[in-house]
Amino acid sequence: MAELQRGKGFNTLTGKVKITEGSFAGLKESPTTGYMYTRIQFGVETAEGNTVWCEMMGGYAPSNPIIYAMNKEDNSPFTVNWNDRLNDGIVSTVADFKLHKVGLERDDNGKLIVKSFLSPVDVEQYLKQHLKDGMEITVRGQFEFSEYNDDTQRKMKIQNIFLPYQEKEKDEKGNETGNLLPVKYEARFTQTILLTEDSFKRIAKADKDSGEVIIQARVVDYVSKRNGKQVKKNLTFPLPIVVKINQDKPEITDKILSAFFDVKKGKVREITIEGDIIEGYEQSETSSKDIEISPEIQELIDMGLYDEDEAKKKLTVRGSKVSKLVFSRPFLTKNDQGKLVTDINDDKYKPEDLFVNIEQEETGDSLTGSVDETTSGGAGTGDTSWMNALGI
Repeated sequence: MAELQRGKGFNTLTGKVKITEGSFAGLKESPTTGYMYTRIQFGVETAEGNTVWCEMMGGYAPSNPIIYAMNKEDNSPFTVNWNDRLNDGIVSTVADFKLHKVGLERDDNGKLIVKSFLSPVDVEQYLKQHLKDGMEITVRGQFEFSEYNDDTQRKMKIQNIFLPYQEKEKDEKGNETGNLLPVKYEARFTQTILLTEDSFKRIAKADKDSGEVIIQARVVDYVSKRNGKQVKKNLTFPLPIVVKINQDKPEITDKILSAFFDVKKGKVREITIEGDIIEGYEQSETSSKDIEISPEIQELIDMGLYDEDEAKKKLTVRGSKVSKLVFSRPFLTKNDQGKLVTDINDDKYKPEDLFVNIEQEETGDSLTGSVDETTSGGAGTGDTSWMNALGI
C-alpha cells in the first residue's frame, strides 16, 4: 500500500477582524498534563454574512520547556529553549514555515514592520496590543481536520497575520494619484484532495434544482490521537466540495466536472484545487432590479443618507446558514519543463490506500517523554506536541 501524504493546503482571508471576549484568553494550564498553552480565536468578516473563524494554539511543558524548530537552510530539526524563543539570532535561523509572522505596524516610510515569533504565547501578547476589533487584516493559514462523534471537523489554523495589501489608484493616463484603492476582501483556499469513481457520478435533478453539485472528496491530514488512542498517522477525512452549476451555460459545468472530477473505475485522483470559503449565510439570488424601494427608503436616498445600491444590498434576503468550500478552478503548477499544468495525479494511490488500519493503543498523559515533531501538512508552525501534551 502507498503511504498517504499530505498535499498542498493554504488559505487566505482578507477582511475585518471580529474580536470577542474569548479571543485572547491568556495562558492556561491543562488540568490533566500541566501543559501551559494559549488559544487565540477571532473571526474575519470577508463579506456581509460571511465570517471565517480561525485560531492559533500552542505553548510549552514546564517540565521540558522547549520549542521544536527546523533550520531554514536544510530543514533539519532542532530544539529551542523556552527562554531563548525571542532571541533574534536564533529566530533568524528558523524556517519560515515554523514561524508565526505578524505585521500590524508601519514605519515612518509606510513600510510594514513584520515580527517573527516561535510561540503563539508571544503572538497573543503582541496581538493584544496591536489588533483591534474592526481592523482590516489578511490572515494566512491552513485547514486542520479532526473527527468528533464520527463527524469531520474543519478548523482554520492561523499561520501569519498582516495588514492587507492596497493597490494604488491611477488616473486615466495610468499615473498614480497618491490615493489607495479599497481593500479587496476574500476568503480563498487551495487544497489537495483525493477523488474516486464514487466522488461524482452525474448531475442529478436535485443538483439542478439547488444549482450546485456536491463532490464527495477526501483530504489527508495527520492524526496524533483519536478518541484518546494514539494514532500518529496520516489519515483521510471526508471533504465535500461544491461545484456551482452555470445556469446560463450548463455545458461549461459539464466540461468542468468531466475534466476534473470524473474518475475512472479503480483509480484515485489526487488534484489540487482553488476556491472560496463560505462560512455564514447565503444571500438570495434575487436580482437587484427586482428589489422594490419603498417610499420611506427612497426619501432617505433623496436626502443623500443612502445610495440606491447600498439600500438594495440591505434589502437582500439572507438565506440559510452554510459552511462549505466552493470550487473555482484547478491549481496550476510548473512541470519539469517549466510549463504550467494542472496539479493532477491518477497513479499515486489505489482505492484501498485511502483507508488506513489504525492500531490503537492506550497512551498516558506524560509531558516528560518524547513528543511528536510531525508538522501539519509540511507547512505551518503547528507541530503537534501541544496536541499530545493536552491529551488531544
